[in-house]
Amino acid sequence: MAPMASSLHQHLNNIQEELILCGQSFIAHPTGALIWPSQQTLIVADLYLRSGFTWSALNKMGNQKQASLQLRAIDNLITTQSIKQVIALGRSFRRLDDPYHIDAQDLTLLYNMQKQADWLWVAGPTARQYPNMVGGIRMVKYEQNGFTFQASPRKVPISHEIAAGMYPLARLDVGALKDKGPQEKTFPCFVSNRQRLIMPAFGGHLAARNILGDEFLPFFGYDDLLVQVVDQYKTYPIHRGTLKAG
Repeated sequence: MAPMASSLHQHLNNIQEELILCGQSFIAHPTGALIWPSQQTLIVADLYLRSGFTWSALNKMGNQKQASLQLRAIDNLITTQSIKQVIALGRSFRRLDDPYHIDAQDLTLLYNMQKQADWLWVAGPTARQYPNMVGGIRMVKYEQNGFTFQASPRKVPISHEIAAGMYPLARLDVGALKDKGPQEKTFPCFVSNRQRLIMPAFGGHLAARNILGDEFLPFFGYDDLLVQVVDQYKTYPIHRGTLKAG
């Protein structure tokens, strides 16, 4: 790994925020991944391998290919966080032919990671259409230790659910946070009501939705939301009162 990339990954591993869900401790990592320490499990959502954009934190490494950046970030997390299982939720590929466009080097890295950790593609009905070449186990949904992992959240009041597919985004007045003039900015985020969690897209801001929008009402209603913002090299909680609509 290049010195710049290595330095970034070391920095990322040092700034992460605990997230409690149904009494279980998780780590909201600055890459947009979720770590479940007690289960040695890493969860990533909506990878969009081959297409789309990277997190700004990862993009600091330069204009490398999106799939390479993401796979290397996951590889680093497997190693540094003692991960034994990876759950890739939601749309890992924008199109079903995208796996055929991952180059040999990235595919080799994916295979090597699958030797280190069990790899689950939890992608709803489309999981059955994933080609064998991506390895791992393809599943419609997955249950572990009382939690259900879904490619998209169910539109009913529910607990113990971790889901992808909504691309949550928080809009903040960062100027007010720093006692400056109005400076609105958007951030990908983890959003929960401490009973269920919707994850940010690891593959970037594509189709991002403001968490104060109507799309999130079926999942959280008017519950007091717990929001963990992904802000370059760190994650941190934001009170709902500081969020902006639009």
